[in-house]
Amino acid sequence: MKDVINSKNAFTKRLGPAAMALLVSVMGHAESLTATWDSPPTTLADRELAEAQAVNYTVRIQWKDANGMTNRIQIMTAEGEFKTDTIKLDQSKNNDTLPPSLATLSGRLNVLSPEKGRLSLNFDWKTPIVVNTGAANGTNAPSRSYQYISTGLNSTFIVTFGKPLAAQADESTEVTILVKRAEDQ
Repeated sequence: MKDVINSKNAFTKRLGPAAMALLVSVMGHAESLTATWDSPPTTLADRELAEAQAVNYTVRIQWKDANGMTNRIQIMTAEGEFKTDTIKLDQSKNNDTLPPSLATLSGRLNVLSPEKGRLSLNFDWKTPIVVNTGAANGTNAPSRSYQYISTGLNSTFIVTFGKPLAAQADESTEVTILVKRAEDQ
């Protein structure tokens, strides 16, 4: 032990106190980083337990628009990131077809416990509106121009699996989020 102390003192004298403090700090930081990394299951029992705990979830966003129409988008995912894009064909009151509405749902689901999770969500809904009507190029044929208006929600929530969460409610929109374990459906 005395030899170790003497060699350490000799090493410290060669490096100097500032360099030695930096080395100890870096080594301590590296040890704290490696201690937090999760390693994959190495034994058969650990792998079987990890597979038994792996669960799929459905993430459903349901909303009422300004016209009172109820819409929804749903995706099945495991824990982690997800993304989906979809379209919805709309029809006006006089049966004229409008361009489709566009919906994008993306986010990340982190399971905190068997009952709760953290849901980071980005939801975007684009609806077409008529901005110009008239005759096409001086003819009697009708012409319309459309633009999209965009509404959305970007936030992080703590969700209880199987219990709806009212994420937004105002005069024109109501948004509800529901995350369920696939096995509970």
